[in-house]
Amino acid sequence: MLATRTKPIRRLAVIAFALATLTPAAHAVPAPAAPASARPPASAPVAGARASAAKLQLPRTLTFDFETAADTNAAWPAGWRRGGNAPQASVRLEGEAHGGAHAVRLEMSDSSGYVAIVHDLPESLRAGVAALRLTGWLRTDHAGRAGLWIRVSGTEGLIASDEMASSPVRGDTPWTRYTITVPLAADAQLVAFGALLRGGGTLHVDDLALTLLGRAELAPPSHAALAYATMALDTLERRSLFVDDINWSLLRQRTLEQIAGARTPGDTYDALRYATRAFDPAGRFLSPAEVRMRDSLAAHTRLSTAELTRGKFAWPNYGFVEVGSYARRDVAHAGEIADDVLDALARVDTLNVCAYIVDLRHTSGGDPLPLLAGLGPLFGPGPLGAFVPAHDPRTTWHYRPGECFIVRAPRDTVRVRTRRAIALRGEKLPIAVLVGNETSGAGEALAAAFRGRPQTCLFGQRTSGHASAIRTTRLSDGAELEYTAARFADRTGRASMGTIEPDSSELSVTPPGQTIDPTMQAALNWLAKQAGCQKH
Repeated sequence: MLATRTKPIRRLAVIAFALATLTPAAHAVPAPAAPASARPPASAPVAGARASAAKLQLPRTLTFDFETAADTNAAWPAGWRRGGNAPQASVRLEGEAHGGAHAVRLEMSDSSGYVAIVHDLPESLRAGVAALRLTGWLRTDHAGRAGLWIRVSGTEGLIASDEMASSPVRGDTPWTRYTITVPLAADAQLVAFGALLRGGGTLHVDDLALTLLGRAELAPPSHAALAYATMALDTLERRSLFVDDINWSLLRQRTLEQIAGARTPGDTYDALRYATRAFDPAGRFLSPAEVRMRDSLAAHTRLSTAELTRGKFAWPNYGFVEVGSYARRDVAHAGEIADDVLDALARVDTLNVCAYIVDLRHTSGGDPLPLLAGLGPLFGPGPLGAFVPAHDPRTTWHYRPGECFIVRAPRDTVRVRTRRAIALRGEKLPIAVLVGNETSGAGEALAAAFRGRPQTCLFGQRTSGHASAIRTTRLSDGAELEYTAARFADRTGRASMGTIEPDSSELSVTPPGQTIDPTMQAALNWLAKQAGCQKH
């Protein structure tokens, strides 16, 4: 499935959300609480952090028993810091320990936000480390959601994380040992770990241990996990627009290294997230749960098509059509969207207009075909533009009365049809197209389609820089890969990548006492000079 890259905007239903990444792991290992005499000797976190990378032998375990308080605060564990967004929550040392004299108590009086204890893993302790395994003892009282967590970030953001989101600790539980494991990428910049509490209640934490694992300590991935990851990487290599811009062999190698020990496809998710983001600004890997969440959000926030487009009679004989946006995956309603745009045009065409103003300054969305089909009568029959992949032949956007379509292969034609076909009396009239930095995705495709049309000029500011097509590939377990698959080309064949520049960025000064914005005023000034409009 091809869709244009998009971004969230303030007015319309383009969905952006962040979900906790899930790394399946053996989380809960219930066991009786060990007496203090049975606990392994603790190494001070600070002392461990001072170890040089050259002397690091793997596996190595760093233990944290919370027996030492900070020099400046007797109620705070030494070497740890606080995280979260719940200022009303409390974090302190307590005497109700799993072993020894002290544990850490995290407590929230209400259900909003979360609170965490945070420890960083210094770079000096990461040399040769392939994965991190965090174990710890947790006890909860009326907890909303609690667990251990590890987060690994790079220059482009999150690489891998686990916060036990798929199997959190809830309610009232006795002291129980839990374990999570995440891969550690070679280019990781920040590594942090700890325990967290969400949604209220109390979390008691004790006897944490972080084990640094080398490649030799990790079992090879299972056949199913390796096949799943390989298929996903093959898809990116075959179809992504940016593969030729990077050292793909090295990225593939690093990604497959990160799935060491994976037993199921779910164990490869973080590695695939890393791969999709490493070279593609729009790249995303969505787990099946994240796909369901995204689709649910889109279903509940979709705008009615009546809100999508409005056409009206404007200054003083110009037809005005403002095009909004729609939910990115609103494929089932593509025909309705096209009809709504077409109806707006038809209303304006009944008036004696000498030119059109098409406002794309707040237009985004996914698939451009519905909007191209609706605005098709302004373009006229013929090719309007194209998707230009890296290696495959370009696929041209065609319009003919009643439909817009692309032919991807002899038996693979994608069409969006309107319920009626109309021919505008003003098909050859001048058109002023307004664009801006919120023109994104499908809006940029429309701007590209207008570029090269006779008697047409683009006004405003450069577009958002998402003038490319995003392809979605559904994997065997319902997860999805999203990646940039093509750039846009206008009807002249000129390809665009990034922003689309207006033909005129000269902004007029708004006359005193008037509310016409500068971009609109510049368009009006140009239209007033066009043939057929000078007499009005």
